[in-house]
Amino acid sequence: MPAKSNTHLAKSVCRMCMSCCGVDAHVEDGRLVKVSAMKEHPVHRLCVKATAIPDWLYSPRRAIHPLKKVNGEWQQTSWDDALGIIAEKLGDIKAEYGAKSLVVHLGEPLVGSVVPRLAVRFCSLFGTPNYTSGASLCFAAKGIGHGLTVNRRMFRRLGAQPRTVQDRRAGRRPRRPEAGGEANRGRPQGDIAGQESRPSHPDKARNRLRPGAELNAGHHRRGAIRQGLC
Repeated sequence: MPAKSNTHLAKSVCRMCMSCCGVDAHVEDGRLVKVSAMKEHPVHRLCVKATAIPDWLYSPRRAIHPLKKVNGEWQQTSWDDALGIIAEKLGDIKAEYGAKSLVVHLGEPLVGSVVPRLAVRFCSLFGTPNYTSGASLCFAAKGIGHGLTVNRRMFRRLGAQPRTVQDRRAGRRPRRPEAGGEANRGRPQGDIAGQESRPSHPDKARNRLRPGAELNAGHHRRGAIRQGLC
């Protein structure tokens, strides 16, 4: 009688970046041995970060316990001891230099982690506004620069009209300009691209394309190209 196999396939996603590619995790005897692409997932073109997850998970250099330096060497210690040392040193810093002397920097190796929210909450309780993250070197810096120079809505559809207060309250999305743009302004709705005449909806009249919107849309696109967004 053949031995029972302890191998199984677990469906998951890689959270090493915002693409969140679908992965098949190959598990043998409770140990991850391989990560491959989940073919049925819409995003499954894996990079080296995803395929190297087993190496990262079982690396002998990975710190999985608190470490304390004793006589120049790192030694494993308990969580209670480590947290006690950290709390004492933070208290001394705050008492001598003030809460704003502390800067908290946080990377985000896994997308969607709760750790950034915990770090922000810690800064609020400690009393320091000095919180930074890897976003300053990544996408957020591009978004802030784009918002200051072109438009704060990076992914706003070109030509779509901004929502009014009434639209936002009603949960309505921005509407695209009607066919023909300025050439059809003021003409009956049935005259636009052979459409049949029908009563105009009040929302459509309110969201009608404003003069100069085409120019603004073109400027938005040129700015997006400069920012490397399209």
